[in-house]
Amino acid sequence: MVKTIIAEWLFVIGQVGLIIVLIIFGLILRKLLRLIRKPPLFWILLVLSSLFMLVAVVFHFLSITEVGSVEDPVDLMRSLGASGIIEAIMLLASGLFAVIASGMYFRWSHR
Repeated sequence: MVKTIIAEWLFVIGQVGLIIVLIIFGLILRKLLRLIRKPPLFWILLVLSSLFMLVAVVFHFLSITEVGSVEDPVDLMRSLGASGIIEAIMLLASGLFAVIASGMYFRWSHR
């Protein structure tokens, strides 16, 4: 049980680190877009990506804490299923926003 908790905490810490990196990358990208005279508005996609990832991490953390607090296994499976779906949707949206923003910058910077 202790190894599982350590692995979950490492996952959460890694995700928070990635969120911080995405926010910093978005701010750097905003400055670079000003240099190449392109609309700097899509850097917000990277910030949205990090916010969606933050919501996914919160749902993942809530699912960790629910495991010890729910006594009925059926209720536990229902709650984990709902939070797992929300977590997966948030991670998918986060990835899509990051890919779209990176693709747009790549296309604009190579013209």
